[in-house]
Formats: sequence, C-alpha cells, structure tokens
Amino acid sequence: MVVFLFLKQIIDMLYQFKILDYCLVLLGIYLLFKKLIKRKPTWKDGDGADILVVILALLFTLSWLRFPAGYQTYFKILSCFMVYFLGRLYKDEIKVTPYVFVVSSYIVVYANFLHRFVRQGYHIFAYASNEGEFYYYKTDLAIGIITAMIFIYFYGHKNMWRFVTVYLVCPYMVLYSTARMYWLIWGIILFVFLLAYYEQKTGKIVNIDWKLILGIGVVAAVGVAGLAIISKTGFLRGLGFNFTLDFSQGLFSENIMHSRQIIWVEILEYFVSLPNGNQIMGVDLVTEYLHNSMNFPSHSLYIRLIYGVGYLGTAMFIGFILYMFMKLRKIKDREIFYLALCFGILFLMEGITAASIDYTQMSWFPMMVCGMLVTAAKEEKEAENG
Repeated sequence: MVVFLFLKQIIDMLYQFKILDYCLVLLGIYLLFKKLIKRKPTWKDGDGADILVVILALLFTLSWLRFPAGYQTYFKILSCFMVYFLGRLYKDEIKVTPYVFVVSSYIVVYANFLHRFVRQGYHIFAYASNEGEFYYYKTDLAIGIITAMIFIYFYGHKNMWRFVTVYLVCPYMVLYSTARMYWLIWGIILFVFLLAYYEQKTGKIVNIDWKLILGIGVVAAVGVAGLAIISKTGFLRGLGFNFTLDFSQGLFSENIMHSRQIIWVEILEYFVSLPNGNQIMGVDLVTEYLHNSMNFPSHSLYIRLIYGVGYLGTAMFIGFILYMFMKLRKIKDREIFYLALCFGILFLMEGITAASIDYTQMSWFPMMVCGMLVTAAKEEKEAENG
C-alpha cells in the first residue's frame, strides 16, 4: 500500500506515460483483492455508503453498455469506486504511513516550481502562463499543488520548510497557474487550515454546522468580489495576468464562464427532450459533446451525472454526499475529519467547472478519504456500543 500511496501523485504529474496509470490501477485491484481474501468481510462489516457506491457503479456500468466506445471514461470512473473500498479496508495502514504523502507532495511541489523557474528565469514573478509545467494543463497543476498542500499541512513536520511550502510556494504556484476556480478553492482550503489551527490551540472542537457552512460561503463570496474589484485596478496585470473579471453582465457571462454556460444549457435542453426512461437512467458517458454547439464534453460533474446516469444516478450521488456529510458530523478522529472536509470541498467545487469524477487525479484521494471516514465512523460507533 505504501508504494501505491507514494506513486499516485507522481504518476498524476507524469501524464505522458499512460502505462503508469494502468499499472497503478492493476496494483490497486491486487491490493483490494489481497485484503478481501485476508479479511473475508461479512455483511455485518458493510455500511450504507458501500451500498450506494455499488449502486452507482452499476448505474455507470449500464450507461457504459449503452455506448461501449466510452470504455476509457468508464474505467476511470469505476476506478474511483475501487479506491473508495481501498480506503475502507486500508484505513489503519494509510494512517500510520503519512510520510509517503508528505514525500511525494514535496516532490510534486518543488519539481514543478523548479521547472517553472528554469523555463522562465527572472520572469518567474512577472508572467502568468497557462502552462501546466510537468502536468498536462494549468488546472491539473493547480489540483496537484492543492492536493500536496493539504497533505503537507496535516502530515508534514512543523518546521520552516513546511511553512514556506504551504504559505509561499504553493500559493504562488496556484496563483500563477491562472486557474481561477482554484484560486477560490485555495482560499477556502486555507480557511479550513485556520479552523484546524484554532481547534488545536484552543481545544474547541469544530463541528459541521450552519456557522461553518456560512463561514465557507462568506470566504467564497469575499474571494469572488475581491478578485473582481482587484482585477479592475490593474493590480493583476502588474503581476502578469492578462485578464479581468467582469461581473457586470452576470455570473454566467462569457468573460467568466468561457462558453461553459452554453455547453451546460444546450446539453440540459437536449436531455429534457428525451423519453422518461432516458431521463431516469441517463444516456451514456461520451456523447454529450454531440449535443452542444461548442462540441465539448460537459465540463461539469453535475451535468455529467445527469446526462450519464440520469435522475436516479444523480439522486444516488447526492445521497452518498449527504451520507458522508452525516458521517463527518459524527466523526471524532480529527485527522480524518479535516482530510475529508478539505478533499470534499476540492472535489465538489472543482466539479462545478470540470467533470471531476472522470479524472483520477480529481477523484481518487477524495474517494479514498471517504472510505477511511466510513470505516473510522463505524469503528467509533462499535467502540461506543462495546
């Protein structure tokens, strides 16, 4: 399991070598069956979340069978469910080997930072490009850096190196990736870090309640408004950014959404015109690009769910998220609480502008932590009941 956990972030960065992804999936399958054979779990070991995951896997399988040419997307989606069960079965092994996350995270952060420095030289603070450095694209870079930042903050030794990485290098890399959605996500994750620090210093437990949700909402609103104001002052252009955020024509204007609003509306218009059976069960995992004038995929987790697995699959997914929310409210393990909160925010927010369930870089760690959350909550309940 140590090898699997260490390699994941590295392989995400080396996207050109697709064979490495396949090898990692095969290793995950081996680890899953190895643990199942060893533990021989019974129905009593199961949980309601497991049933929801199995139902979702079956619904995505039916969707794939309706258009088998989408096998690549199907296997990537199915792999995140596999990783959920790895989190369920390997929770203890994962918790006692946090150093593997830290080492691979530092490699990811500084490999890309040095690559940018070598590529741009003294322009490193004067020009914001769309390059993904070692990653395929800027959004992949931002995801990789934020993921690494989460692991380093919660698992890294508290020293100056950690401080510089989390509060200077990672913000710089996310900022200059120019992936604007991830600027907002970074700000909210930083807010969660502050909550964890507050809890550690005061001993007051942070719970999932309306105050926390309101706090996250306020951070998001202030972040969006602040960016809009700053972008009009010329400050961003002084840092090398060649765009402005203009909300005068609405949140879904072309300046903000880059045609995503067109893609979403046209796909949904096509979807609601279909027979009831298709609306309930979904269409397939590929052809949404045929039903919008931009000829693009859905660019949204939520549109992907509705189109791919219909209202039934979307309801199952919402049920899974709400189930995780309830587990998060009850969990006493603070490490898993904050990991689940951070990765949940990352997965659901990036899902607004990307079909995050389609990409292993976006889905694996959130689903793994969900599995760990379910197992930890179940163990805590069993301990309370004696």
